[in-house]
Amino acid sequence: MVWITKDELQFLEGLGTFAKNAPKDAREKYFRRRKLLDGYRRSMALRKCWNGIEREKIAEYLEKHE
Repeated sequence: MVWITKDELQFLEGLGTFAKNAPKDAREKYFRRRKLLDGYRRSMALRKCWNGIEREKIAEYLEKHE
């Protein structure tokens, strides 16, 4: 199986939304998800293998969901 941009975007879309201990409060959910997305964004610089994943599209997604 090959992991492509579409798969990575789906991963990001669900990041922080499926945890059993996810906050019930909408505001808390927002800030928790934002923190996770920020961590992902910072880790992008460390990622060495982007095969099949368009880094620019991932960065655009993160900008839209700040």
